[in-house]
Amino acid sequence: MQKRTLTFIFSFSLLLPFCADGQKIFFSFDGETGEKPSQFRKERRWSIGGDDTAGTVQIIKALDHANGGKALKITRKSGLATFDRLRVQTKDLEFKAGTTYLVSGWFKGDREGLAQIQLTSPWEKKRKQWFNPINFRVDKEWKRYSFEFKVPEATPDSTLSLGKLYLLFGLFQNSLNELYAKDLIWEKGK
Repeated sequence: MQKRTLTFIFSFSLLLPFCADGQKIFFSFDGETGEKPSQFRKERRWSIGGDDTAGTVQIIKALDHANGGKALKITRKSGLATFDRLRVQTKDLEFKAGTTYLVSGWFKGDREGLAQIQLTSPWEKKRKQWFNPINFRVDKEWKRYSFEFKVPEATPDSTLSLGKLYLLFGLFQNSLNELYAKDLIWEKGK
């Protein structure tokens, strides 16, 4: 009986667009009601410093995923001339400096190609920005990926001291036209 209850709770939490569970945050697109994601937005370089028509971000049905539901889809249209990636980012994530975090989720592309996931502190003039990009290969099949990020201790001259982190992911324009993501989980590591 306990196993069924836990499975129900876990399944129910994945239906919520954003659910914080102490050490875990679930980013599920199954609860989204519109075509735009509520927990992710276009990266600053894309929407402000670039051309907003470079690509699209939308919520679609994940008919080919074993669990069904919905996924986030990034599509390259005209692309950005001054930046090689199209990425989306979360709003502020709570974190503790000097801690390891794990991020996992389902990804696939329109073909075999290169994608990227990154954890970053905000950019601020005259302060050090911390970021950790991880490139990974996707293909046309859904696969579950896991990534580990060790956030260093914050120093006064670092934007880590602002207490904000963002999770970004996206595609390399010369490698993919489409990137799909589903059921991302942010959790504290050991």
